[in-house]
Amino acid sequence: MLEDQEEVKVTIFIPNHRIEGTIHMFKGGRLSDFLNATTKGFIPINNATIYTKQDNKVIGKPKFMGLNRNSIIMLYKTDENAE
Repeated sequence: MLEDQEEVKVTIFIPNHRIEGTIHMFKGGRLSDFLNATTKGFIPINNATIYTKQDNKVIGKPKFMGLNRNSIIMLYKTDENAE
């Protein structure tokens, strides 16, 4: 990881699933700026856990995945240090 970046734990909701994992953002950066960046169509997520929306079952735990920005319904920080 680069020195100017930090790991941020997030929870992401997409149409039929919930994803919990880690993204990398610039230190002091805002989550809204990260989401609105138009340079990449996919968000890299590390150490993800994917749950079904209907019954909350774990369907996968990829160490890395790419998530299409356009599929995100809601995303928020889940860090205990989140402001």
